[in-house]
Order: sequence, then C-alpha cells, then structure tokens
Amino acid sequence: SPVPGALDLPVNAGGDQYTSQSGVTWLADQPYQTGGFGYINNSSQVLTDYVLPGDYEIFGTQDQTLYQDFMQGQVVEYKFDLYPGNYQVRMKWAEYAYDQPGQRVFDVLAQAQTLVQGLDLNVVSSLETAYDQVFYDIPVTITTGSDSSALGLGTLDVKLQAQTQSPDVPFLSAIEVIGEQPAPTSTATPTATATSTATPP
Repeated sequence: SPVPGALDLPVNAGGDQYTSQSGVTWLADQPYQTGGFGYINNSSQVLTDYVLPGDYEIFGTQDQTLYQDFMQGQVVEYKFDLYPGNYQVRMKWAEYAYDQPGQRVFDVLAQAQTLVQGLDLNVVSSLETAYDQVFYDIPVTITTGSDSSALGLGTLDVKLQAQTQSPDVPFLSAIEVIGEQPAPTSTATPTATATSTATPP
C-alpha cells in the first residue's frame, strides 16, 4: 500500500515524459546529476527511442508507450539521490526481439547486491508481453564524503548487467522508485526580528 507523503518517482527509461492510462506522469529520462536522478553513461549504453510498428502489440498492458522505448547496453545503470530510508523499486520490461530462453540473460542489482541472478524474460514471461517486477526494502544511507552527502542525501544505485555477449542485453523500459516512509518536510527556521524600544529622555 502506498505510504501517504512518500516519494514516488516514475521514470520512462529511454523515453520522453508520458502520462499513463491511470493518470501517472512518468518523467522523461535524463543523465544523472548530483542531487537528482538519471542514467549513468558508459560506452555500451544506448538511449533508445525505438518505436514498434503499428501492428506490433505488447500484451498485458494499456500503456504501450512505456514498453516501446528503453535503455539498453552491456551495463544499464541508474542513480537516484534520496533521503535516507527504505525504498521499493519497480522495473518494467517487454521482450521484443528474442524468442528463445538463453538469448538475453542479465543480473539485476541494487546497492551492489544481486536482486535477481540470470533474469531471462523468455522464462518468466512471453515474447511481446509486459513484465513488471517489484523489489522491496532497499536501503539508502548517507555515505560520508560523497557529493550527495553534502545535500543530506544518500544514493540508490540500480544496475542491470549482462550475462551474455549480445549488444542488446540488458535493457530497461521503465523504473519507479517508491518510498516506504514519508518524505521529510522542510521546516522554517525562526529568525530574530529587531524591535525598537522607547528610551526615556
């Protein structure tokens, strides 16, 4: 269940801003900068605005757009600078190219810990079919000396890492980060106000 006041940060990996059928605004993808979120550039990563042909339907979703663009490469990595706490991470895929098990296999990691070893969408789902997976209780803490620590933030690092040597693995269609606790609110700091006091003559 959503936590009232918690962070909800949906990102359309590899694509532009998109409003889903349920009214959720998925943010456009962007490069990571300290204090924000986005993908980490590396030599094998490609930002893709691939659009499927009109007769190419992705089953199991009303939001075709979310699955029609993606980030891909031998390593796909995203960082989110967040307040300390626990977070859920939802990822979306739809296998569009390979129809046999073993052709696209990759590991899913968060905070350098393996969440799924050897994810094969042809094993857990079907070709041209939306597949979502949610990972819970991922901790974010402040690392002393990091760029984000000066802002009072920690970093959530999510990485997809290839197990096979295809130029098209892995890939990610969308990623959503959800707080498991309310986001902190800023509080105004009282400031002293000068007052004049009458002085007897």
